[in-house]
Amino acid sequence: MDTIYNKYKDGKMEKIDLNGKKILVTGHAGFIGSNLVHRLFHDMKEGTIVGIDNLNDYYDPMLKIYRLDEIDNYKPSGINYKSIKGSIADKGLIDKIFAEYKFDIVVNLAAQAGVRYSIENPDVYIESNIIGLYNILEACRLKEERLVKFKELLAIAELYKRKNQYQ
Repeated sequence: MDTIYNKYKDGKMEKIDLNGKKILVTGHAGFIGSNLVHRLFHDMKEGTIVGIDNLNDYYDPMLKIYRLDEIDNYKPSGINYKSIKGSIADKGLIDKIFAEYKFDIVVNLAAQAGVRYSIENPDVYIESNIIGLYNILEACRLKEERLVKFKELLAIAELYKRKNQYQ
């Protein structure tokens, strides 16, 4: 399968050819982000995938590092892959990445999780979930990029169904 589907507001589905595209996946060390990168590796014959994650310690960073190692070990030929340790709240870093890669597709999965944690550490939430999201949206607006919501990109059930194909 060389395409994914992007749902538009009129309810019609349009096929998007991923081959040769430059794709940014934020939060690529998380569960959903790492599975998305594996799926993109599976679906693409050529192109560029850039992942960014701050590898924070909300849960064990070793799990995130393990996921990134799995991504590195699975990367097929024909795909350029770059993993960046950094925060989407770092506007200078985001601007630099967007200028260097000129993305065709941006999938923002980076977010600080945990309701209780948000009450105890509101600054962390504001930094990632508000400032970080703003930086991504602004970079997309300024570079006329295409922002794709993950739920419209592919169904999570599809990730589970094809889980064994990535190993």
